Amino acid sequence: DVDADTITYSLTGTDASYETKTTYLINIVATDDGIGTLSDTHTLRIDITDITETSDDSDGDYIPDNIETMLGMNSSNSDEDGDGVLDGLQLSGSLGDKYFNKQWHIRSLGGLVSPDSDSQTIINNDLDVIDIYHKYMGYNNADNIIVQVVDSGIDTAHEDLSSNIDLSRSRDSTTASMGSSPETATSTHGTMCAGIIGARAFNGKGVRGVAPFAKIAGSNWLNNPTFIELEEVWTKNDTDNKIAIASNSWGTTSADASTFYEDLMQDSSTNGRKVGGVAYGKLFVKAAGNSRESNHDSALTYTNSNPYVIAVAALKNDLTYSSYSSSGSNIFVSGFAGDYWSNSATIATTNVTGKSGKHKNLTWNETKKCYIRTIDSKCASPTWDDDDSLNYTFGMNGTSAAAPSVAGALALVLEACPTLPWRDVKYLIAKHAIKVDSSNSSWVTNSAGFHHSVDYGFGLINAKDMINDCQGSYTKLTASSTPPAENFININKTIPDNNPTGVSHTFTVTNSKTIEWLGVTVYSDHTYGADLEIHLTSPAGTTTRLMLGNNSGANYNLNAGFRYGSVAFLGESSAGNWTIKIVDKRASDTGDLVHLSFELFGH
Repeated sequence: DVDADTITYSLTGTDASYETKTTYLINIVATDDGIGTLSDTHTLRIDITDITETSDDSDGDYIPDNIETMLGMNSSNSDEDGDGVLDGLQLSGSLGDKYFNKQWHIRSLGGLVSPDSDSQTIINNDLDVIDIYHKYMGYNNADNIIVQVVDSGIDTAHEDLSSNIDLSRSRDSTTASMGSSPETATSTHGTMCAGIIGARAFNGKGVRGVAPFAKIAGSNWLNNPTFIELEEVWTKNDTDNKIAIASNSWGTTSADASTFYEDLMQDSSTNGRKVGGVAYGKLFVKAAGNSRESNHDSALTYTNSNPYVIAVAALKNDLTYSSYSSSGSNIFVSGFAGDYWSNSATIATTNVTGKSGKHKNLTWNETKKCYIRTIDSKCASPTWDDDDSLNYTFGMNGTSAAAPSVAGALALVLEACPTLPWRDVKYLIAKHAIKVDSSNSSWVTNSAGFHHSVDYGFGLINAKDMINDCQGSYTKLTASSTPPAENFININKTIPDNNPTGVSHTFTVTNSKTIEWLGVTVYSDHTYGADLEIHLTSPAGTTTRLMLGNNSGANYNLNAGFRYGSVAFLGESSAGNWTIKIVDKRASDTGDLVHLSFELFGH
């Protein structure tokens, strides 16, 4: 058009199959305004991967129009009750979330969360998702994003969860049947995790989840934690592969070299989360561990340290790590949790109906190692004085809380970018994660420009910038590659006992790939593996701590080899000379570095 008129077009689906099409042809029709002339006729070809469905927030009240329509609200009125508060920020009335202003991890306004702590939250130290709510809350045009909570079970009848529970994809692992609920009054953990992800918003109840219209598929696998049952939960209980994310707030401080878990993750990463019949990969979010004080390194378990998992560390409101949060070179990202409710702002969420205790009526019981209610001497989590139903708590913490906060944020990302493959999700997490506590000495910046810390992973999850990128000019990663492991045998170097000098060995990797994850398996006849601290330096000069010395792994078996995983080299080239350094941190036990094996996942 010679006078450069702007042409605006939109794509609207009118039949059930439009989402499954791979390409669309759009005829552009323009009316000549009498000044210029249309010089050509054009047909526009659009690939489905370039299309993003959105629902705008016409009245700017932090509720997408499609959700307002579903709730029977007026999408042109941002303050329907006329009280001067935007509908999406309401605390009272039939649409309010009573304790939303206490949920600092979603929207930090300053002030106190716990009545027993003078720890003020810091304004804007939160997940920064409030602006995302103009378009995305997990609703996904009634095809809700589904997040699986693999835990102790969920109170599926809870007033703030019931409308978001997907019973058809939930599983009771104790009976191998559909449905999920706590077995005992003490099984509250899963209900708390579920609330962080997907407690329902705008229902006149207590709290909201990070993705408050996502669906929750529950599992009480922790009540029957067998390999066979986990296979059912992770891979077989979702026959149409609709579950987008599995949130896992469990683990061990012992060394565990089982590859069973990662084999299941690999299967679901390949075949899970189907959109339009195409598998984009189920995401596995995993709590990194709560035993920093016991020198737990999160990479001691292969479940936390493999190419498929997103291991999550915990942050306090001041953007420093929680005192219990385990470290490791496998840590991928950080989420919010707080420290302990008696001295820190912790997480407000749902609890099993009636099982909380008003904070002023709780006392510490040394025998039970918990706070107990004066009314019945049962362990209970704290709630506010005006929570007469005892259905909520402000005391959830741990990487158990951080993991579902990340899972909820990722549910928003997947609503915005439904065809984003799992590897690209991880790449964008790393690319946009916020570097917190910048003076922490564990931060390293690798040659590809990624900053990583054994305390924080790539930093605080940043869903907003992930969405901006995946809806913008982001180019997806090329196909993944897993070349054969390279083995370096007969090294036979002595590891000096209790000596900071340690022993170093340089080896040359010939496989040339862009790293997404790597694992180094160490074979040693050392008589107490937990003594050893291990560092790895890449050909580009990036160094990470592969394993903490004097760790909680005890005498795990290095004769058979133990693999130490890392994501710190993301984006670097694998080819070249690598150097491993092993330091014995405690006297008496001794041994040699015998062999090494280097494995790689990348592209």
